[in-house]
Amino acid sequence: MNEIQSKNQVFSSQMATRIVVGTMLVLSLIGCGNQAAKPEVQQADQQQKQSQPNTDEPSDTQAPKPKKLQLDEAQLNHYVALQEKLAADNFAEAQKAALALVESCEGELKTLAAPMSKAADIAALRTEFRPLSESVKDQKLPAGFVTAYCPMAFKNTGAYWLQKGSTLYNPYYGAEMLHCGAITRKGSAEQDAATAEEAPKE
Repeated sequence: MNEIQSKNQVFSSQMATRIVVGTMLVLSLIGCGNQAAKPEVQQADQQQKQSQPNTDEPSDTQAPKPKKLQLDEAQLNHYVALQEKLAADNFAEAQKAALALVESCEGELKTLAAPMSKAADIAALRTEFRPLSESVKDQKLPAGFVTAYCPMAFKNTGAYWLQKGSTLYNPYYGAEMLHCGAITRKGSAEQDAATAEEAPKE
């Protein structure tokens, strides 16, 4: 009888030991699983943060304003010739006008105008026409010339240009929306007189 009780005690002790060991193994596996999952969660969080745009960086609409420049009479005539050829969708003639304008410019004007002479197509030429136009949009204009603005150009970011006459000829759209835009400034005889007074006397 004592022998049977002793065997039962030994068996019970072995079973208890097995249960404890098994429980420890299960807990250990669960702990390892959680530790392995944490780096994946952290990595996913890092990827999500990297995919979000940095609002501190300047966007296209936050670009610095272009420096105000002035075209002289000859340069203005070349510029308007280019504007008219772009409005007419005539790339070949627009290229010639762009080259003439570039050759007439110096310094900062030439730096802005130069990329136009390398434009591969009329879309690229229109894109390169924009920075120069932005820089001269506020310049003094002789009578008969105007500054115009199209709010729909370049995906509704808008663009200016100079032209002769009050009937709009949009260089950014051509025939697609030839008269799209509005006049924002007009040249005047007073500006002509002011320009003449500022010209160096020989």
